[in-house]
Amino acid sequence: RHEPLVISTYAPPDLVTPLERALGRDGDDDGVPPSTEEAAQLLLLVDMDDPGLVRSLYAEPEGEAQVIATVHDTGSVVLQPFLDRVNTYLRSHRFPAGEAVATGTVTMIQAFTARLLRNLWPSVALAMILIAACVVRMFRSLKLGALAILPNLFPLAILLGAMRLGGFAVKPSTILVFSVAFGIAVDNSIHLLGRFLDVRQRASLIE
Repeated sequence: RHEPLVISTYAPPDLVTPLERALGRDGDDDGVPPSTEEAAQLLLLVDMDDPGLVRSLYAEPEGEAQVIATVHDTGSVVLQPFLDRVNTYLRSHRFPAGEAVATGTVTMIQAFTARLLRNLWPSVALAMILIAACVVRMFRSLKLGALAILPNLFPLAILLGAMRLGGFAVKPSTILVFSVAFGIAVDNSIHLLGRFLDVRQRASLIE
């Protein structure tokens, strides 16, 4: 809760703390009842009032509970160190029973983003090779194949520079924009080269 990225948290102790206070009893500083029996009684009272509320945080048959933390969407550069701190905390603290793991939407998105970043530049390199091969086959010219690829590096470099200066984090949405920009640049290059060859052929016929 003291992390700057965290907006709010919700855990099983948050279910019983208001009820404890209403009954005039105070638990520990962290909101945990002093005994397992008292915790079970308080959870039963909460479950009788709102069954879905308890089951959203604590699944008794499976013996699983969760702490829900809502965080700011600040991009992988800031979120990944936060997740690393959470995982370090979980590994360094022993729990009375069972184990704790970090999961959820943010964890999945970060894993997906890390995979995208690892595969981004190999994918761009492969795409450039394939596009160059296609252009060489279409126009039957190695020079035109090079002309179709090299100019497309400039708008991509400008886009990455603008993202860096603007403070835009690298995440799936910005990677998607990067891929779309690359596709548009290549498409325009092919149209330009096709038009250039058409004009050159017409000029040679006139001569």
